[in-house]
Amino acid sequence: MLGSHIPYADTSTLARGCIFNVSHPTSDIFIVVRLEKVLQGDLNECIEPYLKEDKNRDKLKSIAVSVCERLGKYRQAFAWTAINLVNVINGGNSLERESDRDSVGSSSNTNSLDRKSGGLDQLRRRATDIGTLTRRGSLERRDKRRSWSPDHLATSLDTFRPITLTMSSFFKQEGEKLKDDDLYKCLQELKRPTMVLKKLKCIPATLKLEILPCPLEVKNCLTTELAKLHPYPDDKARPLKEILEFPVKELLVPHYTYRNLLFVSPKELNFSNRTGSARNLAVRVQLMAGEDEKHSLYNLFGRSSAPEMTNEAYTPVTYHSKCPVFYDEIKIKLPATLADNHHLLFTFYHISCQRKIEQNIVDTPVGYTWLPLLRDGRLVSGEFCLPVMLEPPPLNYSYIPPDVCLPGTKWLDNHKGLFTVTLDTASSIHTHDPPKVLGLYCGIIFRAAMLGLSGARPETIVRHLPVIFDNIIELLVQPPRLLGHTINVGHTIFKNYLWISTLENALLATYVQYQCNLPHPLFTSNQNSPDYEASSLTRSTRIQTLRLHTFNTQKVWTERLA
Repeated sequence: MLGSHIPYADTSTLARGCIFNVSHPTSDIFIVVRLEKVLQGDLNECIEPYLKEDKNRDKLKSIAVSVCERLGKYRQAFAWTAINLVNVINGGNSLERESDRDSVGSSSNTNSLDRKSGGLDQLRRRATDIGTLTRRGSLERRDKRRSWSPDHLATSLDTFRPITLTMSSFFKQEGEKLKDDDLYKCLQELKRPTMVLKKLKCIPATLKLEILPCPLEVKNCLTTELAKLHPYPDDKARPLKEILEFPVKELLVPHYTYRNLLFVSPKELNFSNRTGSARNLAVRVQLMAGEDEKHSLYNLFGRSSAPEMTNEAYTPVTYHSKCPVFYDEIKIKLPATLADNHHLLFTFYHISCQRKIEQNIVDTPVGYTWLPLLRDGRLVSGEFCLPVMLEPPPLNYSYIPPDVCLPGTKWLDNHKGLFTVTLDTASSIHTHDPPKVLGLYCGIIFRAAMLGLSGARPETIVRHLPVIFDNIIELLVQPPRLLGHTINVGHTIFKNYLWISTLENALLATYVQYQCNLPHPLFTSNQNSPDYEASSLTRSTRIQTLRLHTFNTQKVWTERLA
């Protein structure tokens, strides 16, 4: 039914399994499952066919085909559910202990999470045995008697037995409760069920999830950049996907592979003061390398059962809301080199859900805004509240941030910030520390810039450890020259080297064993040196411990004894 909107589906988008990395285990880890449907209209009317048996199935199918043909490009939130991972792990381990105690010889078991429409206050868990194993008692009571520390939980994550959970119903998604804070409150209610959960309407549906520790060897696995991991024996098989972790605390782990990702999360939009039809609002997100439509880059990762990469992404629509809240996260593969004209373009559309005879237009643009990706030469990140322009942006808009009120342009609500969006980065190229400006006058400023490394965040230093170490060693071997004089920075560089070496001994050993790239004194060019503005600042070619000889135009270097 969506063939006119989704031309094909790449194999990489057909995954039904994923791998999560949990660096900081806590008792508040949940798996949240969201259900979406094609945009149709009022959700209260849309869920009626799911709640009661309708004899006229042909009519419902005809309506579904018509809606998908017209609005299949757009989505709306439908339902959600959540699983407390700690309860699942504890249940699996309790099952294993009872199995050992009762000496039951069955190794296959299925743990079923059954949620009935009226009984959401208990989250009862039943273990169903394929063989003869039966688990008695309440997991909830056992969890209350047991206190799980992060260390115990980390051990349990690696040792619990595979469990299959069956969800029999989902909570209906309320349009005014799409914020992250609303979700967090509901998750806390799930831990200790109260009257709040009883008030939520449920939609019967069945979903089975198998949860198990990650094996040592995983076949047909893709990284978060969709790169294939060995072994990958079958190119046509459904792959597994690694999910990129955003840990609560920064990890002291270097970048071992190339990564250059941007995660765009639209949060809120306020069109309450806009006149006209603008209440079924969708946001189109594009990565632009220019200002024409042809400059829209195919660097956005596609959704499930769709093309692998696309040049645009749309947020879900909240029906009849002028102040919608969004929960989507859009993953973008950034170009290796960013220019000043690279920016994110946000276009706001009003979606006509009802078919009108006099008007056959589905989406109407009602606003625009943008966000340049570079500011002072650095990749931007964090939360931004952007104003909304009522007309298409003018020429050369991409070089100017939207908070500058351009002459001759019309803005909504007197140029106030109306659209909130959050940017998160995972890049082995771009850092968020202020750049160190190297001086042109003498080695004092150069040394001050080198000492500034000690003021950088340890997490940033460790993430870019191989590159920093390579450059430090190169500066030790070939110090820079200014106006024909060698800048004596060896002591300063060595102090930085010692300070960085104290961060993590294991990382230093890994660098020496696998990553160290020692510069050759004859083949090291200025292209690898810091980008000094002074053309007279060059590398020294004279090293006290080396002597150069030229024989038959071939250069040979030998070590000179002290």
